[in-house]
Amino acid sequence: MDRMNLVLHIGTEKTGTTFLQSWLYNNRQALSENGIFLSDRIQKPNNRKLVGYFVQRLDDWCRQQGITTREQRSRFFDGFLKDFEAELRAAEPNHHTMIITSEHFHSRLRAPEEMKKLKNFLDRNFATVTVLCYFREQSQMAKSAYSTTVRAGSTATFEKFLETVSPENYYFNFLEIARNWSGLFGRENCDFRVYDLARFPENDLRLDFLSRLPRPLDHSYLSFDRTRGNESLTRVETALYRLINQHEPYINPNGGGLNPSNRKLKQAVSRCGILKLYETNMPKSEKIFEAFKETNIKLFEEFFEEDFLFQKASDAPEGSRVLEIDTENLAHDLETLVDRLMKIMKSS
Repeated sequence: MDRMNLVLHIGTEKTGTTFLQSWLYNNRQALSENGIFLSDRIQKPNNRKLVGYFVQRLDDWCRQQGITTREQRSRFFDGFLKDFEAELRAAEPNHHTMIITSEHFHSRLRAPEEMKKLKNFLDRNFATVTVLCYFREQSQMAKSAYSTTVRAGSTATFEKFLETVSPENYYFNFLEIARNWSGLFGRENCDFRVYDLARFPENDLRLDFLSRLPRPLDHSYLSFDRTRGNESLTRVETALYRLINQHEPYINPNGGGLNPSNRKLKQAVSRCGILKLYETNMPKSEKIFEAFKETNIKLFEEFFEEDFLFQKASDAPEGSRVLEIDTENLAHDLETLVDRLMKIMKSS
């Protein structure tokens, strides 16, 4: 039986991955009818479980699954690869291409021995492997990444988080990421793209993604309804989320897993639409742009056929109202609001 071709979409994080993954799985049946396979066995719509298998350390994803020991991890993944390979064999007669998508390949799979084990598994199960990765200018990426860290339980201020945004941090160093993946899979098997809506067909990430598949696809069979992605929080929202994380930890302190009280409080904040009307200036955006200029120039010299492609980020989203405040000065009022939310939640 002929093996499928694989498109391994590794991110990076904050490049529309949540939006793209939801859209792909919403169109799963239509894609399957056109020879493109998506898995049921490796978690969906973000195929994070496959990343978790090859990452050996017990990270925050493990804790979210209630995994706190090596023994629990071993039981959790018992039979996982065998079941996944059986799914692949069953899909091969009717599919020529498979898509595996998780931005955590970018952010979590870093150790050379872990990456080699992934490659060996993929080489054994697919005819070809193409690594697809989108890169977004780092100051824009940082702003969105901070929202994610606060959603996932961080209590750090935005200013403190920005101290980690440097070329020394692998997460943001695209040159190092590109070298690692191309060094292992081969430059000819890596498709590196710039995340810029203006560069995409009809300004649509989904159309750009489809254009990178190994065979042309008639996308008229697909639904292009707008699915909501992982939208960035405003500065006021992130201040509230941080306070919630301080009062109610993201991970349940009694044995792991997600804390439902944390989730309910954040849902209450997210329903306050007025908080989305205002944005604050992003500090240090130009400084961040300049800090990465040397490594980004090398990135485009080595891996792109065009010159430097990143544009400097604007400090506030188009159409937003810039709120000239230091959100830390709102701490007392926001903490009072969180206290009230907690009382309402506990009394309901």
